[in-house]
Formats: sequence, C-alpha cells, structure tokens
Amino acid sequence: MKFLARTVLLVLLFGGTGFSAEPVTPKILLSDLKSFNSARREKALACIRATRPDALLPGLVETVLTGTRARHRRAAIMALKAYPGNDVIPQWLKILGKTGSAEIKAEVISFLSGINDRRVVVPFARHLSSPCLEVREKAAEALSRNGDDRMYPFIIELTADPNPVRRIYSLEALYYLYDRRFYSLLADLLRDENKSVRIYAVRCALQNNVSELLFIIRSIALNDMNDEARIAAINSIGRFRDGKSLFILMRSLNDENRNVRFSAASALNRLRMRKSIYSVSRRLYLEEDRQIQDMLINILTALGKTGDIRGFRKILVQGSDVPLQVRAAYALGLFRDERAPAILIDALGNSSYLVRGEVSNALGSYRTARVVDSLVRTVSSDRRRYVRSAALYSLARINSSRSVLPLYELYSREKDPVFRVLLQATIHDLIDRLL
Repeated sequence: MKFLARTVLLVLLFGGTGFSAEPVTPKILLSDLKSFNSARREKALACIRATRPDALLPGLVETVLTGTRARHRRAAIMALKAYPGNDVIPQWLKILGKTGSAEIKAEVISFLSGINDRRVVVPFARHLSSPCLEVREKAAEALSRNGDDRMYPFIIELTADPNPVRRIYSLEALYYLYDRRFYSLLADLLRDENKSVRIYAVRCALQNNVSELLFIIRSIALNDMNDEARIAAINSIGRFRDGKSLFILMRSLNDENRNVRFSAASALNRLRMRKSIYSVSRRLYLEEDRQIQDMLINILTALGKTGDIRGFRKILVQGSDVPLQVRAAYALGLFRDERAPAILIDALGNSSYLVRGEVSNALGSYRTARVVDSLVRTVSSDRRRYVRSAALYSLARINSSRSVLPLYELYSREKDPVFRVLLQATIHDLIDRLL
C-alpha cells in the first residue's frame, strides 16, 4: 500500500494522466535534480519532499560523495534534508565518514547536531582531530549539546599524543567540553614543553573559568622563557581579575618586550587597584610607546590619582602627540593635584590650540592666584577663540575677584563681537556671585 500510494503521488506530481503513466524512478529523480532546468529541479525536490522514496537514498549519498559538480552535490544534500533526520542518520554518517570535503563535513555535523541522537556522538568525537578548524569547532559545539561520556576517551587520547598539534586539538575541544575530570590533564598541558600548547591551555583555563589553575598561570606570566606564553598568561590574569597577581603585572610593566608591557598595562586597566598607582605612573614617565602611554593615563584617570607626576610633564611639555597631550591635560584637571598647575601653565605655550584649550579647561580645577593670572593672559593674548573661551569658562568656574578687573579691561578693548558678548556675560556673572 505504501509503495502504491507513493507511485500514485509521483505520477500526479509529474503530470501523469492515470495509472498507465510510467512511474518516476529514482534514476529519473536524480537526473532531474542535476538538471540545468530549474523547473525540473524544483519539481524533483517537491516530489522527494512529498514521497521520500527510500530507493533514492543510495543515489543521493553516492552523488554527495562522488559528484563531479558542486551544484549536483548541493542538490543531493538538499534532497537528503527533505527526509526526517532520525530516519537517515546512517546515510548522513556515511557521508561524514567518507567525504573529503571539509565544507560538507561541517554542514553534516551542523545538520545532525539538531537531531539529538546518540548515534552521532562517536562519529562527531572522531572529528575533534580533523585537520580543518571549522570541522573541529562544529564537532565540539555539537558534542557540548548532545555528547555523552563516550566522547571523553577521544579527548584523552589527543592530550597524550606526541604531536603537539593534536594536543592543541584536545584543548580546542576542551574549550567547549571541559569538566572537572580534565583538571589534571589541563594542569599538565599548562606545563607542556611546547609553547603553543601552553598558550592554548591558558586560553582553555580562562574560557572555562578554571581559577584553581591560576597558580600555574602566574608562574607562566612571571617565568616562562617564551614571551608569547607570558603574554597569554598576563592577558588571562587580567581577564580573571586576579588581584593576587598584582606584583607580577607591575613587574611585567617594565619588561623590555613592548607587547609584554602592553599586556601588563591592559591587565592593570582591568584590575584598577590603587596599589598599582606608583608603578603605573613611574612607567608613564619611562614609557615611549604611545598606546601604552594612553593605557597608563587611562588607569590613573580611573583611579583618580597622579602618582609620579613627571610622566605628565614629559607628555605635556616635552611631547608632540596632540591627542595624548589632550588626554594628559584632561587627567590633570580631574586629579586636583597641587603639583599639576605648574605643568599645565607651562603647557599653555603648546603649538596646538586643542592642547591649549584642554589645558585652559583643566586649570579651572585650581583656584590659585597664579592660575587666575595665567588664564587671564590666555584670554587676552591667545590667537584662537576656542582657547580663549575655554580659559574664560575656567575663570568663571574659579569665581575669583582677582579676575574681574582684568576681564573688564579686556572687554573695553575687545574687537571680536562674539567674544565680546561672552566677556560681558562672564563679567556680569562673576559680579553677581561675588557681591
């Protein structure tokens, strides 16, 4: 009855006029699937979706495995997906095991991962050592959802492989499949003789938040002979926010390797511990790398302390990097450090109006006579309205009677009509608040 019903449906789908019409055979369906004629291909697919003929399955599998044209293989895969997944798992697994195409393997694994059938576990586990990264990742992701204990021997075997590449494959799998049973294995891999294995092991520990292994990661950060491994360990310390590693980060901040220093600064930026202020500010004075300087200023700004102020002087007075100087001036305005005004006043002579403007704004945080006099001179003599306006705004913030008369005298001879209005409003505001 099942065969008869399918035959009738095939005849109707393909335009037959009755039972005397010749049935559509698997051979015809395969031929139509490969046709250049899109209408024939669509009609064949519609027929397969409606009838799911078992006799067609071997031809579809063979087309996927041996088809010489990509579009033929693609059509066969689409046809296979028309069948209920659980019914054709053997066919999919045959393709997975025999195809040489990494793209097809990845697609098969992705498709089968949504079925949740125990028959896929071991075939997927075998592909944890595939030469293709995408296949390995697809297999690990699928096993993280549908795996069971049968996959673990494959991972253990990889961790003990004499080839470091395969040990790395085991760590890639553990990114997705780690559990406490692998603690000792992961600890051993952190001590592996191969630096790449150690790096992947550090990342695996971080990925799975295995903070119990930080004692090994700290040792790598401090003592490893390979800088790349040290950098990976330092980065993970920052991501773990491991305050117990603070002394390692402060020591690494002075490493001769620029990338080690940058990683240490990035980690310290994550921790933002007040105990690091002196080390960070001292490094700012010594550092020549612009990115690291920027990171160090960011740390100090977040912590709200200057520390060794010489780094800020070096950047603002002796440097030439305008964006960095703007950041340094902004930070000094936040710190309210009594040593800062002298540096900021010296920086009022900077060639960049952007720096002078930010310096003028920062000086508004300090209420000394010298600051007021310097800001008045800036309002009076600077060539840029942007800078003069910043200085005038700072004088309004300081709100000192010392500035009223000089500003009034400037107003009486000001020629810029726009700035004249600003001066008038500021003078009136100062008088109102001081009286």
